[in-house]
Amino acid sequence: MQQQQQTVSTTYISHEATTLPTARLKVDGQIRFHVVVKPTVLQVQRGQQVELTCIVYGGNLNTSIVWTQDKPKRRYALTDRASKNDKEITASQITLRSRITLDDPSKIGQYTCTALDDAGNAHSAVLTMQKSGSYVPRPKHLSGVLRKRITNHRNDICQPNEISCSNRIQGRKCVEKYWMCDGDRDCDDGSDEEQRYCDLLPQHRYYKTSEFQCVGANDTYGNPVCVRRSLQCDGYNDCSDHSDEVGCVKPTIISISHRQIRINTRDTLIIQCTARGTPTPYINWRLNWGHICGDGSDNGRCTMEQSIDTHDPSLVTGTLTVRSINANDDGTYSCEARNSQGFIFAIPDTLITVTEWDNKPSSSTGCNCHGHSSYCTPDGRCQNCQHDTVGYYCEYCNTGYRGDARLGTPHDCQLLLAVSNQSLYSD
Repeated sequence: MQQQQQTVSTTYISHEATTLPTARLKVDGQIRFHVVVKPTVLQVQRGQQVELTCIVYGGNLNTSIVWTQDKPKRRYALTDRASKNDKEITASQITLRSRITLDDPSKIGQYTCTALDDAGNAHSAVLTMQKSGSYVPRPKHLSGVLRKRITNHRNDICQPNEISCSNRIQGRKCVEKYWMCDGDRDCDDGSDEEQRYCDLLPQHRYYKTSEFQCVGANDTYGNPVCVRRSLQCDGYNDCSDHSDEVGCVKPTIISISHRQIRINTRDTLIIQCTARGTPTPYINWRLNWGHICGDGSDNGRCTMEQSIDTHDPSLVTGTLTVRSINANDDGTYSCEARNSQGFIFAIPDTLITVTEWDNKPSSSTGCNCHGHSSYCTPDGRCQNCQHDTVGYYCEYCNTGYRGDARLGTPHDCQLLLAVSNQSLYSD
């Protein structure tokens, strides 16, 4: 028997008009940076696909637009695959249309569209979904097509700010990098809590990476008390001294090491970005808004390290290292800092220009490699850095080494002694 496809209607409740009078959007003759969503309230049923429209007035080509979900879960919106016609840019506004398939009840809730321009201005607007009616099952004769489309977006291609769950057949396929090793199983298979992800975060001497240490000594014997890291700044007091809910704020960018770099192929690229926030932000990197090293895999050539200031746990420095640079690494590198309270991108980005490698001895006295190399390019870039150093002028210590490579001795960079997890976490 041929099955009939069930038609689902979407009810839009009255909302602010998307095309506002020009006078209301102008300040001193200029279009005011402003965000409007369409609709503001949306009646939905589980199983249907809905469309969200975000309009940004006063933006430009460099304006970034992001949908996030606020309730019932705080996360980036799990939107369906975008098409090339979803974003329209005119002289006065940017219109972004996004679709969400409500195949999971947790997708029904409150959403925020946030726009950020290259001057650091931000504005947002809220859309609320309200459940109405019964569950609308997906038509069986279309299920394969819809499943393949959703799989292509959520299963096979994780965003640069996400990690891939190990079980790619059932459950959630990608989760935020900030969620890894936070004490909660965000992947259905729990793979985001595996030690390989914990090793990517700063290690602590007296508590695990997945934990937050309460400020006071709260147990009977005066020992420190820890809670899951995911419980910090979640709106509930989990520490008896309430220290897990103190000072919660989204990240701010403090500094970025370089704005523009020219580098030869086969060299090592090192750039840093420092941010502050509570909880401690995670520093992520993007290349041309995509993955670093092309596919985003942990192939050992690209690493993102996090280091927390020993005197200020809200201050973190992210170090991106790309070894054996090639032509595909050329482009714009973006630093983003994110925690449970929000996210921010460093402005401006770092522009990397990759040129062909030239291993000729320097013919001038402009070669300054801090005593770690005798070779450099005609423009003074050092080649074949020795003594465990890297950088254009052999000015950095290589990964796994610490010191000041600019001192000019063969012993500037010393090997860091690895401390086993057992010794870190033992009583």
